Amino acid sequence: MTDKQKENCLFTQNRYPTNVDFSPWIDDGIAAEPTQITVGTGRKVLRGITYDDKLMFVDERYLKPFGKSPDEAVEYEVRHMKNGTPYLYIREEMEPGAIIMPVKCKANVGFQNTADELRSFWYEVKREIEADAEEQEENK
Repeated sequence: MTDKQKENCLFTQNRYPTNVDFSPWIDDGIAAEPTQITVGTGRKVLRGITYDDKLMFVDERYLKPFGKSPDEAVEYEVRHMKNGTPYLYIREEMEPGAIIMPVKCKANVGFQNTADELRSFWYEVKREIEADAEEQEENK
């Protein structure tokens, strides 16, 4: 990695958590994909990640190193710790790329309602886009 490339990366070094699976392939991973939903919180921008009809948010800075790769070279997967907490696993070029923990929010009804509303909004927009694409394909 060149010094210029390192400028666009965020590096932190910690001990590996024992309850996170770093294996490149597991049987119970859930396919995921970043959404167009972002939420600004102070100096952070959180990116929505959709998986299995659920939505989590991660700090967008952690996704930037993968933005230069072709879409087909990066795979997103949600895995779960033994206690059930989800985390984002990223493979790049078939190799482990990153593990990103979702932003934790206090369990409160207000946040849950907001997350549900965002999820519903995202799926509605996605359905409209797919319907428009199908209609354009039929009109060709």
